[in-house]
Amino acid sequence: MQFADILGQDTAIHIIKQAIRNHHVAHAYLFSGPEGVGKRAVATAMAQFLNCSNPNLQDPDSCGHCPSCIQAKAGSQPDILYLAPDDMGSIKIEPVRNLISRLSLQSYESVYKIAIIDDAHTMTTEAANALLKTLEEPADNTVFILVSSQFQNLPETILSRCQQVVFQPLALPVLKELLVRLH
Repeated sequence: MQFADILGQDTAIHIIKQAIRNHHVAHAYLFSGPEGVGKRAVATAMAQFLNCSNPNLQDPDSCGHCPSCIQAKAGSQPDILYLAPDDMGSIKIEPVRNLISRLSLQSYESVYKIAIIDDAHTMTTEAANALLKTLEEPADNTVFILVSSQFQNLPETILSRCQQVVFQPLALPVLKELLVRLH
């Protein structure tokens, strides 16, 4: 997934690209907004860009063709870690501990280790507290991207350690374009 593939979130993407251009990539982001507006897609595009071997730095985006980009598209890039709710609809402490353990290891082949936590608002209190220590003292070149449609359900201690990027509902012309692309 490349930034260029994403429709309707120009402001959010602009904020991320500015951080990249200015060499101010934060250690933790919270992508918040309504369900289904592209937060996960932008998180994936950002992770792909940060680990791209041949990125376009003028208009920040990944090349889409290097081995890291191909692995990221397939969901198998070893330095991009994903965490999502279990079948019960929550993220419990053990998967968070496993994620933290994996993040503490040296990168396999990339500059960054990136953790994308989908539906972060479903973390149990214990899971959020386990994550908090790592958010307070992240390892070098580690980036967390928390994705949430209900960010108000996250503990204030987590919110205060993340740079929030707000995603807007998709405009009707964008929805029409997405429907055209599906056919």
